[in-house]
Amino acid sequence: MNVVLEIGFRFLPPDEQIISFFFKYKTISDHTTIRHIREVDLLKHEPWQLPALSLVQSTYQEWLFFYKLNKIFEKKN
Repeated sequence: MNVVLEIGFRFLPPDEQIISFFFKYKTISDHTTIRHIREVDLLKHEPWQLPALSLVQSTYQEWLFFYKLNKIFEKKN
């Protein structure tokens, strides 16, 4: 029996796939394509609260985060 999973549903997608597929669609706001990446403000939550905020429930211990830089953190000329 062959099970076909969506892109990214394996133990650890390669960096190239994360950047070229997931983040591309997240940055252009195509939320219909990427249904399983939740946006979370990391500054408002403790690390142990993050697993409960995931849209995909898992016991996997490694998490990947994409954080858009805020104007406060950008280098000034």
